[in-house]
Amino acid sequence: MTPREMWSAYQVSLGNADDLPMPLAEYFCDNQKDADICAELVHRGIKRATTGALAQYQMENLRPPEPGDMLIVTNWAGDAQCIIELTKVDIIAFREVTEAYAEAEGEGDKSLAYWQETHKNFFTRQFEGTVYAFSDDLPLVCEEFRVVFK
Repeated sequence: MTPREMWSAYQVSLGNADDLPMPLAEYFCDNQKDADICAELVHRGIKRATTGALAQYQMENLRPPEPGDMLIVTNWAGDAQCIIELTKVDIIAFREVTEAYAEAEGEGDKSLAYWQETHKNFFTRQFEGTVYAFSDDLPLVCEEFRVVFK
């Protein structure tokens, strides 16, 4: 299903077709394998959080997300998997991420050690060729969400 088709079905389910502007449709991660795994984890309700670097929003001149924002989650190929709504957004340093938050991300063994390793690698790749660099003080945008439609 395309993101537009999913958004239309969601609006029909609410009884207000075409009343809401369509949110962004995006996948998580920077490669096909992880993006497809994350989309499945979100769809199944296992992944309930995601994290980005505040610097990425600054580089792209975008406002950080806020509670109430919605996103159509896709797999790598762009097929819509579900629609999520942000319930909580915190900006904290990398070193302040908790075990409970890492578990809510739902990836790997759900441990803080796994979360730290994979996110350190991700942010290092993300900042290649930029003025930004990974550090334990890196400000992160930590988003918690719920699936509202699938």
